Amino acid sequence: MPPGVMSESYFGSPAEKDLATAGSGELWLDKAALASRVKRSPIQGQAAEGISLRHLIEAIRVLLRRIVSFFTGRPEVPGSATGEGPAAPPTGAGYDGGPAMTATESPEGFHVKGPQEILERVNAMVTGLVESATGQNLSASLQAALSTPELADPKIALRVLLQSNCDLDRQMKGVVSDLECRVLVHISPAAARLDISAEDALSVFANDVRRGGGALAREFDPQGEMTPYIAELDRLHSALAAQRRAREQICATALEAGYSEAALAGLLDKYGVGRDAIKNALALRHQANEELPNNVVELKPLRNLRAVSEPPAAVQDVLSKLEAAGHLPPAEKAGIEQSAAQHVALVGDDDLFEIEMQADDLSGFGKGSRPTT
Repeated sequence: MPPGVMSESYFGSPAEKDLATAGSGELWLDKAALASRVKRSPIQGQAAEGISLRHLIEAIRVLLRRIVSFFTGRPEVPGSATGEGPAAPPTGAGYDGGPAMTATESPEGFHVKGPQEILERVNAMVTGLVESATGQNLSASLQAALSTPELADPKIALRVLLQSNCDLDRQMKGVVSDLECRVLVHISPAAARLDISAEDALSVFANDVRRGGGALAREFDPQGEMTPYIAELDRLHSALAAQRRAREQICATALEAGYSEAALAGLLDKYGVGRDAIKNALALRHQANEELPNNVVELKPLRNLRAVSEPPAAVQDVLSKLEAAGHLPPAEKAGIEQSAAQHVALVGDDDLFEIEMQADDLSGFGKGSRPTT
């Protein structure tokens, strides 16, 4: 998949580079297109744009690091002991023999290979992150207003971006709640027969549907009527994860633009979201400003193996109960657990920014590969 390919516009002139290009088990994320999006954002000024771009690249890098780490099973990358040149891409099986993935970074962009369905969700998350962090989802009138000289202060634009992000977050959570209620009503009779709560039934049913459906999916939804609802919930969960990453990136940029932690906390409270974004924003800002050492590979003996993404304890408990009662074939239990762990790896909201892990699970971080912003 050649990087930097531009499609032709309607008038025959080269169009803007696509931010993401996906197909045949590959995903390309173009840094030049990313820089173009940032340049058109309401955050005006070369210094402000540089900060925002640097944080945005780091946010994407950390997101990929989390996902690749889960599917490869370890953070270290085999390669040159001196750090000269790119290391071999990480490959291997994830949780319980899950599919392999690889990721490389170069000055031009990120190249990810893996299962198509996973790459589609990664694409959606990265695209959503960029759109929210750069104001592409703002109305045309608001974008025009922010471009006027009177409102050119980056602090004003960042506040607008943060408010828009939080408003959209609340709206999507409302839709998620509505969809979950519809599924719960549908599966409640089967949940009562199996002697589990409807909420527990939803968690195991959704993960069985994600892996293609088995005994539990047939028990809860014999006609497959709820499958589209689960697909839509997954889309929304991916979008919410993108909003969360964007919120952290916006907060990181706002801190460098002059906002205090207290002021940001007040805004997050006002907009009705949690303050966790500030903690991750501080770590994100630190990592985005820190130069990568040339001997990244030599540091790997000092790294601990990553904490393996596991299915939620509640899911494991419910599955064990169903298996003990004879409602779940033992062979299917592991598959549902794998599906649940994979979902957590993709959209989980635990701490992402581990400063001691300098992104060395993405290959190609040798000399000269640090992006310039």
